Amino acid sequence: MTIQRRLRVTLLTALCLAMCLCTTAFADTDGTEPKITQQPDQLVLQLGTRWAGVEFELRTDAGVFPAPIVVDETGVLTMDLGGSTTYTLSCINSTVPIPDPPAEQVPDTQQQPDSSAQQPSGQVQQPQEQVPAGEPAGVPIAPMVVFFVGLACGIGGLVALYFAKRRRQQADYDEWADDAAARECAKKLGAEVEEGEKATKGHVLSALFEAFVEDKLVQPTIIYDYPVENSPLAKRKPSDPAFTERFEYFICSKEFGNAFSELNDPIDQKERFVKQVREKRAQEPGCNAQVDEDFIAALEYGLPPTGGLGMGVDRLVMLLTDSPTIRDVILFPTMKPKK
Repeated sequence: MTIQRRLRVTLLTALCLAMCLCTTAFADTDGTEPKITQQPDQLVLQLGTRWAGVEFELRTDAGVFPAPIVVDETGVLTMDLGGSTTYTLSCINSTVPIPDPPAEQVPDTQQQPDSSAQQPSGQVQQPQEQVPAGEPAGVPIAPMVVFFVGLACGIGGLVALYFAKRRRQQADYDEWADDAAARECAKKLGAEVEEGEKATKGHVLSALFEAFVEDKLVQPTIIYDYPVENSPLAKRKPSDPAFTERFEYFICSKEFGNAFSELNDPIDQKERFVKQVREKRAQEPGCNAQVDEDFIAALEYGLPPTGGLGMGVDRLVMLLTDSPTIRDVILFPTMKPKK
């Protein structure tokens, strides 16, 4: 998966999980748990639609409110406190039947709707809605639909991430029994290997790295232990001769440097050169590739343990100056001839 696809899947999964966790935010009150919103000069009490039309009397520290306060059609009771710090809200006689709460939910100190009864100062009566006989009680449908849809999407996102991770883990160098198994793995993953049917495990590993890994190395990253096949001048690792003592570092999906221990074994170096020349001539019959015998002779005289580091200063300047091409940072770039 590319970075964009992984990002989309991750965001989708996070969104679905957030929908599952926040489902209750979409549920409206059913009258059993009134919602109270208090502002400096106003009190909003959401009781439920079955309380529509019920009248209340408001008594503040400034006196009794002159007119009864009626619950509107949406079940919301809005009161202007006028800056009062204490208030008492009492239910008075009304032409609308007052819903009685279920018996098991009524505390012993529950205030009954009475014209002369009042609650202590600073407290608001919280009436509870009774489900009429014959009407089944249950969870609102809309939140349930949102919950199950979000849960299904969340599970789907996690499953997609699981299979994407399994696909990435299918390319395991240590599980390749031979070069043929490596080439078969490259075919399954859709990676193109330049060497074709003559590709070795090292060639396949390098091709998979370029196809699936290199473009994802956005943060500064060091990649080490390159295979011998694409490191002809690097010394082999004593613990694993199939790999070399070499590393490269990447920033923003670009190579910024290369470092390795110099190969000072003339026999090993000549074998690699001969193999490279043979493969080059097989690909291009007319080429004149030859082994660098002078370099081999120099190694036979002796080369002490040597290592080198090549840093791409021009690419570093591109990064610091946010330049799109390397021609913008080279002092004397190669110019195209005039036609």
